[in-house]
Amino acid sequence: MAATFCAKCGGSVPADATFCPWCGAAAASGAAPTGAPFGGGPPLAPTAPGPLPGGAPFRGTYPGGVYPGGPWGASPESLAATRARNAQALKDIQWAALLGLVGFVLGLVSDSVQSFASFVSVRSTSNGPVLSLANQAVFAAFLVTGLALALVGFLLYGRAFRTLRDEERGFSTPASLAVVAVIGLVLVMAGLLLFLVAIAQAIACAGTGNPLTSSCVLTGTFWDGVALLIVGLIVLLVGYIGILIGIWRVGTRFDNSLFKVGAILLIIPYLSVVGEILILVGVRQELGRR
Repeated sequence: MAATFCAKCGGSVPADATFCPWCGAAAASGAAPTGAPFGGGPPLAPTAPGPLPGGAPFRGTYPGGVYPGGPWGASPESLAATRARNAQALKDIQWAALLGLVGFVLGLVSDSVQSFASFVSVRSTSNGPVLSLANQAVFAAFLVTGLALALVGFLLYGRAFRTLRDEERGFSTPASLAVVAVIGLVLVMAGLLLFLVAIAQAIACAGTGNPLTSSCVLTGTFWDGVALLIVGLIVLLVGYIGILIGIWRVGTRFDNSLFKVGAILLIIPYLSVVGEILILVGVRQELGRR
């Protein structure tokens, strides 16, 4: 005898089953005939379609009575693939948030040791300005490590959004803008490098503690560094906004407001650490439901 379809959720019910294997409803409560148009034709409207993987509620209608991720019209294979993609994306977001936390702590330590304002100090004399670089090795180590952590974090967010893009087209823009953020950060790193090379060269040319002369200043390198910094910061800002939008959409996909609040707090200096923590908690909640 051919299989029928559950009148409550629309799932396929074996002919000899007493209860629907998808929603648990009694099979005798009104099963639809085998010819129900699942996968084509006008969709049947079950009264309570099952939840999407991750606990997100079903929203809207899909052609043929099939919605991605849930049991109503979805094969076990597609369900497993969706759950796997969700889990992979959440793990990438988890690592990105952890790197953000480490970067925040590193920034606090770096600022307590040597702020950028005091790292490059300028003293005016009658013979001209005197530049100095204080604790350059320590500060450079903190700076390079922080930028590297941010770069890896952006790459992880981008990979998470590309994974979710296979499930929802709404992640296409955040995935692209995460790449923009990476490009912006690379430009900032290049600009900082040129800027600091020009200053270090000027100090080495004039001699430590001596006034600078115009012949010691690498004007082209200095202004190239400044230009790269400005352009990089603008590109980075655009890309970072895209990452925040992606985190917000993760909250919408899994119906978890922690991601949304975290995305907002990431905009606010010093409160961004709370945003990273909320994102981590949200990830743990959703992974716990897998």
